[in-house]
Amino acid sequence: MTNFGDDNISPVPVYQGGWGSKWQLTRNPFENNNEQTVAVDSAGNVTIVNRRYKTVEDGDGTKESDVSDLIVRRFEPMSTLSIEDADIQIYPEYPMPGENAVLTIKAVNAGFKPSKQVTFQLDLVDDTSDEEGNYPDDDEDYNLDEEDDYPDEDETAVPLCDYIVIDSHISSGAEITATTEFVVPENFADKLIRIKALEEDMENTATVKYYKIPLNHNLVIENQRGYFFSNDTIRLTATVLNLGNTTAENVKLTIENQMRMPL
Repeated sequence: MTNFGDDNISPVPVYQGGWGSKWQLTRNPFENNNEQTVAVDSAGNVTIVNRRYKTVEDGDGTKESDVSDLIVRRFEPMSTLSIEDADIQIYPEYPMPGENAVLTIKAVNAGFKPSKQVTFQLDLVDDTSDEEGNYPDDDEDYNLDEEDDYPDEDETAVPLCDYIVIDSHISSGAEITATTEFVVPENFADKLIRIKALEEDMENTATVKYYKIPLNHNLVIENQRGYFFSNDTIRLTATVLNLGNTTAENVKLTIENQMRMPL
C-alpha cells in the first residue's frame, strides 16, 4: 500500500486531453477500482486514490472480499507540441539551389496545460532516411541531456536561421505558426531540415520533426495557340515549362482530337 501524498511517487506525464474535456487517464484492463478520490496540489499534479475491488470464492459462488488494495497514482499535466507532415509548407513548392524559399511551420499544443513560449530551432542535417523514406526518430520527444540523442547529426548540423521565439499564451488545442526565409543550399537533395520545438518550462526535451525539401520536376503547358491554314490544316503551338527543381527527361507531348458534336 502506498500512502496518499507520498513524495516518492513520480508523477506520470499526461500530454493528451485538455482542461474541461473528458479524458481517460488509466487504461489498464481488469482493474476494478472504485471509491475514487481525486486531489490537485499547488503544482498542478493530479493524485487519484482508488480502492481496488476484489472477490473471493465461497460455497455459494463469489462475494466481495474483506481485503482490498489502495491504489495511488499521480499525474503531471503537461503541454506538448504536435507537428504533422501537413503542417510544414515551403514556397515555392520546388525551390532551386540558391533561391530564397519561405518555410512555414504550424504546431498544435496537444497537451493539458497551456504554453507561454515556444522556441523553434531549424538546422540542416545529413539525410539518413532509409529506403522507405522513414526519417530518424521522427516526431519523438528527445531528452537533450542524453548523449545518445542524434550526436552524429549535431556534429554536421548547420543552422538554417536564427531561433524563432514565439511569446504567446498557447492554450490546449491552440495552434501557432512560425515562418522563416532562407537560401536553399546547393546540396539540399542530400539534406534534411530538422525542426526542434522547445517550450519554456521543458529545457531538456524537445519535439523533433524532419522535413525533406521536395525534389521533382513540375511541367506546365502555357501559351497554347491554334492557327488555321489552307487545305484544312491547323498549326498548334505551346510552351512547356519545367517549374520544378530537377530535370525532366523523355518528355512526351500528346495531342488529342476531341470532337464537339453540334446541339
